[in-house]
Parts: sequence; structure tokens; C-alpha cells
Amino acid sequence: MITDGKLLVGASCSPDSWNGNTLLVGRIVELFYADEVDDPHSVELALSICEGCPVVDRCLDAGIDEEYGVWGGTTAEERITIRKGRRAAKRRA
Repeated sequence: MITDGKLLVGASCSPDSWNGNTLLVGRIVELFYADEVDDPHSVELALSICEGCPVVDRCLDAGIDEEYGVWGGTTAEERITIRKGRRAAKRRA
């Protein structure tokens, strides 16, 4: 699936074929792993790509524990907040 370490080929973001390991066809992988401090523009671009993705919720579920990158339309910092909120909700339940 990864041809040169930069591009994913044959991957899809369709609900039927997404398996937690695929990104959009032809998107640059590094874009989704750009440093939030050093390259905020790339992070914003990755987030904007996620906005129209039909599997954004599944992607977030798959990447909720990831320490780096954009997963499910969220940054690493945003996922920390989400995880804390989920843990707090479990304690209250």
C-alpha cells in the first residue's frame, strides 16, 4: 500500500473499504503526521481533509490512543482531552 514512504496508493476513505490503516488515495502521509508546533499549516490542511471524510468517526476510534498525528479530524492534544472526558464519563456511570 505504501509505495515510497510518502504516498498511499490503492487506499480509500470509503465506508466499505476503510480498515483503520488507510488514508485517502494519493494524500501525503507526512501531512497527517506534521508537527503541530513546527508546521501548523500542514496540520490544518490535514484537519480540513478530515472534514469531508465519511469514516472520520471510525478513524477517531482507531486512533484515539495515538500520540502523534491527525486521526479522525483531531490532533494529539484534542485526543488527550477526549480520552479524559471518556474516562470521566465512565467514572460517573
